[in-house]
Amino acid sequence: MPANSFPRYTTWIGHLTFAVLAVLAVWFFKERTVILDAAFQSFEVIKRGWFAIQVNRYGAAMTQVFPLLASKFTFLSLSHVLMIYSLGFVLVHWLMFVVCDQWIKVKALGFAIVLFNVFMVNNTFYWVQNEIIQAISLNFVFWAWLVRLGSWRQIKWYLYPVLVFLIVTITFFHPLTVFTFVFLAGYFLLDSFEKKQLAIQRSLNLMAVAVFGVSLYLKYTAFPNTYDLKTTGRFSHNNIQTFFTDPSSTVGFRQFMEHLPIDFYLLPIALALVTVFYFWKKLILKLLYVWGSSIALLCVVMISYIKGGDWFHIESQYLPVSVFLVLPLAWEVLPDFSLSKKGLKWTVVGLSLAIFIRIADIVQTSSFYEKRLAYIGSTLQKTWPLKGKKFIMGDDILDKDTLLQTWSFGYETLYFSALQSPDSTRTIAIFTNIEKQRWRLSNHNSFMAYGNTVRFNDLPRHLFNFTDTTENYRLLVKEDFEK
Repeated sequence: MPANSFPRYTTWIGHLTFAVLAVLAVWFFKERTVILDAAFQSFEVIKRGWFAIQVNRYGAAMTQVFPLLASKFTFLSLSHVLMIYSLGFVLVHWLMFVVCDQWIKVKALGFAIVLFNVFMVNNTFYWVQNEIIQAISLNFVFWAWLVRLGSWRQIKWYLYPVLVFLIVTITFFHPLTVFTFVFLAGYFLLDSFEKKQLAIQRSLNLMAVAVFGVSLYLKYTAFPNTYDLKTTGRFSHNNIQTFFTDPSSTVGFRQFMEHLPIDFYLLPIALALVTVFYFWKKLILKLLYVWGSSIALLCVVMISYIKGGDWFHIESQYLPVSVFLVLPLAWEVLPDFSLSKKGLKWTVVGLSLAIFIRIADIVQTSSFYEKRLAYIGSTLQKTWPLKGKKFIMGDDILDKDTLLQTWSFGYETLYFSALQSPDSTRTIAIFTNIEKQRWRLSNHNSFMAYGNTVRFNDLPRHLFNFTDTTENYRLLVKEDFEK
């Protein structure tokens, strides 16, 4: 990265960006926590009084520590716990930015974390718990550390286990981390050849990839899990063949093209900037590497979701593509544009404007999630005239387009009710085949939801006040919502 005054601006832009994101995380804490996996995982943390690691993704402890500690303090209400939980997702990235920017002092990779958090993020701001998001920022921290060390002789003996631990954590974080880790390794390897300078000693770079490869092998052989295997299984031979026969006829391709001008409009702009820069600098291998990596991963995601799916989830799968562009932008393109006083001015103005627009889009997207939250509230409100405060119902009654998915409705109604009426908790559990779930109606002193049956006494009273402990669960039918 060229030595100029640009890094000073990236520090302030970074802090300001994360400060705004932190404010939004607090402002929209209900939209970000009373939703799907975030509600389920935080409930598991509160119920266990410990971490609730899913499918070996133990890196999630970085964000789960916030509701875990907050729930221990009896003077904090559920709204405080969830507010801290929502804020924690921003603070983790902010901390990793500070580590790169201030401690490791590889400011370019610190700024890459900032850009990544807004570049293609939209719905993902509200579907917070997807581990790929934290994994990518941790990727930048690891490679920033290698850049700072540079060579084998700079590594003290006690740093080896730390570096290996980071690699293993990244490996187990999410299946898509393989693309970002390998891309960063290849980028710095190319950097050493094309610029005739070593950010990272080549043998050290290759050793990091080798350790990552061993860790990845152990993940799928010694510690396999069905969820990750199912995820990677989407990239099948049949899907590949179907996609390349006629890409435009697939739902996955059309869904991406539909959202490109809405959510990912910075992607072609950034790609054009990087392309012009590499042509100008005659860095053709890097140009091919960035283009090839971007197209390859876009195809991988489109093939994996060839039949489409929930966009809030699919959007997160595309986020690693942004790494292929924010890295060259932060490492060399933007700093090079900022070598002159005039260039620095326009770079800072352009960056600030781009980040402002992206944050404005994130705020605008909140309307859908506010509507979703209101729907949960209105559904609960329809149970007020009915006897009891514990209900079960089939998922065929609900508006799935508004809710996105229904499996977590038991946790969402629990949270919403406890937030609105802390003195009395109300809940509606959803089950697909309701006729086979009638046995649950006889339960009277437990909270029930998908994957959970927990006695009221085993949950913290200061967060969930269950006053309806004698009445059995009641079955809700369509007529109850038509009155």
